Amino acid sequence: MPAEYIAHIQQTGLKLAVDVDWAAGDLLLIDNVLVAHGRRPFTGRRRVLVAMSG
Repeated sequence: MPAEYIAHIQQTGLKLAVDVDWAAGDLLLIDNVLVAHGRRPFTGRRRVLVAMSG
């Protein structure tokens, strides 16, 4: 795949990204079939609990 295709995909993903303003006790559910998910770098303490279903 040409490098310019990869750059375009990366730029489009960043342009369409949505940040979530987290607060203590928040829960976020996502459907991996519908969205590409990730996280931006941050500092501080975090606790990750994961449950998956099919």
